[in-house]
Amino acid sequence: MQPTLFESGPAPQAPATPTPALFIEAVRAQVEQFEDGTPDRLILEYLLRYAVGRHNAKTWAQIDDYLRAHGHAVSKNVFQTGLLNRSRQGTMWIGSCDHLPHRGYFIIADKEDAELMAEFYHRRIESEQERISRLLELIGQRWPQTPAPERAEGAAEVAQ
Repeated sequence: MQPTLFESGPAPQAPATPTPALFIEAVRAQVEQFEDGTPDRLILEYLLRYAVGRHNAKTWAQIDDYLRAHGHAVSKNVFQTGLLNRSRQGTMWIGSCDHLPHRGYFIIADKEDAELMAEFYHRRIESEQERISRLLELIGQRWPQTPAPERAEGAAEVAQ
């Protein structure tokens, strides 16, 4: 039973996860944080205009062409370690996909877009886990575990 206007009740709760429109709205709000004509603003405006949803993903070459047409040269690495990385720290999320048919960058528009990103991260984490396991194996081969030296009786007391 819903409380009436005069009864107290729990405050309405925000959704636990953003709805797709919130991803788009978060990007729109972020656009306003950048000065007109700056590379980050141009990228966000471009993605909002041409790359909403995975089906509209744009390659870095397409984004780069747009930036160059507006007088800016930004490397893919600078984009990835800058705006793309920052976009994934809040509700503004620039999606990316490294395989066809949705290769490129896009603004998440629906659940399937978000699931595609989750799948991307699962693959990446699995790959990184394989790399760290291999590194640890190599460390173990190069520097095998040796028993810790015994401490002198006085050393244990000093350490405390």
